Amino acid sequence: MVRASWIVLLVAAISSPALSSQDLGTPVTIQEHPSVVQVEVGVLGTWVQQCAGAVITNYHILSNAYCFSGSYYDRTNRRIRAGATNRYENGQVVYVLIEYNYPDFGILGKDGDLSVVRLQSNLKLGSDIQQTLILGQGIYLPSYLTVTALGWGSTIQGGESSNNQLHRLDLVTHNYEKCMEHFQVLEEPEIITENMICVGRQYDTGRDFDGRDIGAPLFYENTLVGLLSFGKSQANDKHPAVATNIGSYSNWIVSVAID
Repeated sequence: MVRASWIVLLVAAISSPALSSQDLGTPVTIQEHPSVVQVEVGVLGTWVQQCAGAVITNYHILSNAYCFSGSYYDRTNRRIRAGATNRYENGQVVYVLIEYNYPDFGILGKDGDLSVVRLQSNLKLGSDIQQTLILGQGIYLPSYLTVTALGWGSTIQGGESSNNQLHRLDLVTHNYEKCMEHFQVLEEPEIITENMICVGRQYDTGRDFDGRDIGAPLFYENTLVGLLSFGKSQANDKHPAVATNIGSYSNWIVSVAID
């Protein structure tokens, strides 16, 4: 059996530099962020980029369980495009062998929105495709920390629509209680847990959410700390975007990705 490359974890002190915030994301190339991947969904004979994720070994990516579950889910209608700056162009396309969704996902709202996805064939690691460091178990991010989001949707790009190029955007973390207040007052309240990371353009503003950015990675420097999970769309950046905190699940991720 071909063994997957080792997962690399980071256990480190985290400090919070001053945020340099901007409303619009910055176009980047995949060579600048080679662990970011597109998750494509098969719809009526065509493939649509619907989620994102990050490479953790040459045989595994991390994404959200939401993208790999549901009444109509069929893994033959999911594939991964790695090493591509633009949607649908170039890169390496690989299909899903099996998804390992976090066992408790769906019990408490969107808590545990995480999937380790085993690929049918190995990713060819190089300048365009690389595995990422992941945050160590039990590390929780402080408030006011600047993190970087990467994705193809308007969460990162800004505005009401997005083009096909990968973008990055610096966001700042909110504290748990403040974030919980935002989502308790909605018509359909969302459960916020300590296994989540809330982020916005600034500490006192949020970020409108685009469903195509589900699974979009959040990085602190070069370490994967979260995957965008949900938020509120077209709310004038009033509500934070919410990500799954990798530090709550690192041990589980490693235990699953050793096959």
